[in-house]
Amino acid sequence: MNEPFPQPRRQDGKPPCGECHLKPGETCDICGAVEHRLNADVWKALEESVRLQRHYAQFLNALDDGDRRTFYSAEEWMERLREVGMLK
Repeated sequence: MNEPFPQPRRQDGKPPCGECHLKPGETCDICGAVEHRLNADVWKALEESVRLQRHYAQFLNALDDGDRRTFYSAEEWMERLREVGMLK
């Protein structure tokens, strides 16, 4: 039985799924994914910054019973920046 070849899901503006082999700044012609990573060092620094933000927000929430938002990945943080119009 021949099954149809699966169609790629659109990933417009999102990070590549791993099947796309993109260079920084490139967009996949098939699914629309974008490789945002400038280089591994910058990405690692962003991940560490997000980790520190999460720790600090959790600390302050515990201190004053606040409701600060925490982020668990650089992708999640960048998506939030897109939501508020700071990134395209």
